[in-house]
Amino acid sequence: MRGPQKFSDCIAGERRRSRRYVLELPLQWKLVHRRRVVESGSGRTRDLSSQGLLFEAEKSLEPGGQLDISVAWPALLDGVAPLKLCVTGAIIRSGNGLTAIRIMQHEFRTAGISAMRVASASNGASTFHGWNLHLPASVTKIQ
Repeated sequence: MRGPQKFSDCIAGERRRSRRYVLELPLQWKLVHRRRVVESGSGRTRDLSSQGLLFEAEKSLEPGGQLDISVAWPALLDGVAPLKLCVTGAIIRSGNGLTAIRIMQHEFRTAGISAMRVASASNGASTFHGWNLHLPASVTKIQ
């Protein structure tokens, strides 16, 4: 856990409160206004933290808009079920093919596999909140 930052450290150095992880994963996004999908598209994540997500998109998106994003997660639940990270967030900036959002809500969901197969499989992988996850070595942390 990081200690409290001094005000001078924030001005001169890194101002983010949570660590970013370099992840280049496929995603699908939906621009939502008043519970209706206004626009949708695809892209790739660039980096991710507990509070934000930066991704490549084929077009710029207007800051202030709300996005629902589904990221193909690089882990299997119990070694069997593919996962997806579902995120809701507010667009804080967009340009030059990149869009940044502030994450307001997130959850992991299984991506198209029956619960019976997941319940019957277990092979001693790393555990996260009671789930056995298999992560690739390509997941890296940005300091």
